[in-house]
Amino acid sequence: MADQCALGWLATPLGRTVIELEGLLLADVLADVFGFEMLQIGHWGEAAKLSEPARTQHHWWVAPGARGKGAIRAHYDALPVASNSIEAVLLPHTLEIAPNPHDLLREVERVLHGEGHLVICGFNPLGPWGLRHLLGRRRFPPPVDRLLTEGRIRDWLRLLGFEVVEARRY
Repeated sequence: MADQCALGWLATPLGRTVIELEGLLLADVLADVFGFEMLQIGHWGEAAKLSEPARTQHHWWVAPGARGKGAIRAHYDALPVASNSIEAVLLPHTLEIAPNPHDLLREVERVLHGEGHLVICGFNPLGPWGLRHLLGRRRFPPPVDRLLTEGRIRDWLRLLGFEVVEARRY
């Protein structure tokens, strides 16, 4: 349901602007990511398009309703991927949509190999969009269930042994 709602909202002019801006930012961030396997978890935009700038040989995307080339249909907290087999993972707003973001991050930690990269996109709950989400009658943007602060995400990542190298605001 959240995936369909995200697709509908991303087709609006505001949604298209967001996905375009994130695509430009991710093109810069992922330009230094290379290896064999890139995994995008979550359906945010067009299949695995956001992960294409990574210089990896294979690009996969996971979502409960995933279909098409490179698609892996699975729940976010039970990835059918071998441990330590992925060089990079992209979570485009997936922590905001996933039923249990803690379990998702544990799965990401399991599938990433030791020096792997994790890239997370999310809305700032302390910014204008966060205020609209909090004060509005309906969630905003519509597919998002919860907004997570950067501090909370950093804490979760530290508990799992990740090193946070950079945070960009856009």
